[in-house]
Amino acid sequence: MISLKPFILSITLLFTAFIYSQEVQLGFGSVNDNNAEITMTTPVDVGGFQFDVVGSNLSGASGGLAADAGFTVSTGGQTVLGFSFTGSVIPGGSSGVLTNLSGTFSDNVCLDLGNGAIADPSGNAIDVSFGDDDCNGGEPPCDDIDNDGVCDDVDDCVGEFDECGICNGEGPEYECWDGSVVCDAGDCPNEPSGSVYLGFGAVGDASMEIMMETPVDVGGFQMDITGTELGQASGGLAADAGFTVSTGGTTMLGFSFSGGFIPAGSSGVLTNVNYTATDSEACLDNAVISDTAGGSIDVEVGGCVDLDFECTDE
Repeated sequence: MISLKPFILSITLLFTAFIYSQEVQLGFGSVNDNNAEITMTTPVDVGGFQFDVVGSNLSGASGGLAADAGFTVSTGGQTVLGFSFTGSVIPGGSSGVLTNLSGTFSDNVCLDLGNGAIADPSGNAIDVSFGDDDCNGGEPPCDDIDNDGVCDDVDDCVGEFDECGICNGEGPEYECWDGSVVCDAGDCPNEPSGSVYLGFGAVGDASMEIMMETPVDVGGFQMDITGTELGQASGGLAADAGFTVSTGGTTMLGFSFSGGFIPAGSSGVLTNVNYTATDSEACLDNAVISDTAGGSIDVEVGGCVDLDFECTDE
């Protein structure tokens, strides 16, 4: 559910075949019980990334190419998310440690895109290869076709596993309302049935309420609050849903690492955010609301509000 500014991941595959032929390569460097290096080699500029470290429970990330580029890197569960609030990139031609992860790691960790992507500076998906560290590159999932109650041997499949983990299957065949093809109907994004409303609630000298009313499940949000320098955000529907809400400059980004969502029919304070006025008026701009599968939902934005601001320029 994570665009990067685009990272509530609305991935629009609009790049040319030439660019897509250039893969970003991710893999493991050194790994022990409590730390793991993620390595990256990229022929193109990278504007953000999200992937899963399957078999881990992550607690933090630091250093590497991501830190050098000024990326904010967040972790939760087995998911890693990295992007820049300022629009910086990991430049094409970079190679080395992407980031150093801390947490707990099993003996069978592997890498998977999950619901994520590696994105260019415009938010378009870039092809990615995990090599031997790909969760689908080693022993395939078991389908116990010999009905012996044991599912731990590749010999249980006589043939090949498809993309959905089915022995001798034909791959994704279920077509969703939006034209995407998935393995199971439950993997389809929720079909929008109306617009989400965003607006201002109570506005004080140093904090303000952002309001939301939604007819559909909301899996993430991103917006700019112009005329402000944002501080910490807390409470509201976002906190109730277990969202992580990050701010930087005028931008606010909220999503859940654990798959939580703001349920359809919710109405009230989305979050309370501290701010410093940089202009006499605050407005909501560049609002992106995503459903639980990362698909975009129509959004209606309320009017601007006045701020207590005095210009000190002489």
